[in-house]
Amino acid sequence: MVHFRNLKLNCMNCTIWSKDQNVSQELKKQVDQWSTSLNCNVVNHDNSNIQFENSDAHLIHVDENNHSQLDVLSMLNLTQSFVIFIVTPQCKFIKVIKASGLDYAFLPMKMSSVRDIESRLMDLHSMSSESEEFFTGYRRALEFLSTNIHRLSKKEIVLPCVRGYMISRTEDIVRFESEGTYSWAFFADGTNLLTNKPIKHFERVLEESSFIRICQEHIINLQYLESCQRKEGVSVTLQDGRTLGVSIRRAPLFMEAFTSWSKRRKYNPSNR
Repeated sequence: MVHFRNLKLNCMNCTIWSKDQNVSQELKKQVDQWSTSLNCNVVNHDNSNIQFENSDAHLIHVDENNHSQLDVLSMLNLTQSFVIFIVTPQCKFIKVIKASGLDYAFLPMKMSSVRDIESRLMDLHSMSSESEEFFTGYRRALEFLSTNIHRLSKKEIVLPCVRGYMISRTEDIVRFESEGTYSWAFFADGTNLLTNKPIKHFERVLEESSFIRICQEHIINLQYLESCQRKEGVSVTLQDGRTLGVSIRRAPLFMEAFTSWSKRRKYNPSNR
C-alpha cells in the first residue's frame, strides 16, 4: 500500500512538468495561492538530473499539438505517485486522456480547479490505500493512454471504478446505466461494475461506435440488441431479455443508428 510522505501533515509534494517555463511558473503561482495542501516544485523537462523521488503527485502540462511532454511518464515511479494532466480545451489529445479515465484540469487554472485537484489526489490516495492492486490498474490506464495517443481504439475502454482502473473489451459490454454521478457497466457474462464516471463520460468516449445513448439513464451496445418495438413510443429488447424505453428526444437519432446497424448485420451475419 502507498502512503503519501507528508499526508500526516496534510501536505503533498507535487511536481509541475512543462516545456513552457511560463506555464510552469504560472501554474506554481496559482497552486501556491489557492492550495492548502500542495507543496509544488517546478522542474525542467530537459534536465536529466531531476530528483523527483519525493513527489506524491505530478502536474503534467500537455501542449495543444505536441504530446512529447508525455515522455516524462517513463521517468516517474508511478507505484507511489499520481498524475494530473494540465491541458487547454483545444488540446487535440484531450479525447484520449478522457478515454484513459485519468484525471485532467483545464487551463487557465481557477481556484475551483486547484481545489478539485487537491480533492482528487486525496481520493486517489484513499483508493490506493484500500487496494493493493490499485496501481496495477493505474499503470494499465497510463499504458492505454500511451498506446492510443495517435489514434483512439474502439476495441478497449478504461473503466475507472471505486477500487481503481479496469480495462475491458468494448464488445464485452452490453450497456451502461446511470447512477447519479456514477455509472454501472453491465457485461455479457452477467457481471457488472460501478464506475466513478457519469454516463455522459461514456457517451462521449464511445461516440462513433456501436454504443448509443437511448435516454437519460441508458447507453446500449447495438451488438446486443435483440429487437426494436415501435408501439406507443420506441423501446428496445436486449439479448438478456431486458426491455428499455427510448426517449422521445433521442428516438430519431436512435432509429437512424438502428437502421444503419441492421443493414450492417444483414451483410455480416457473424456480427452479434
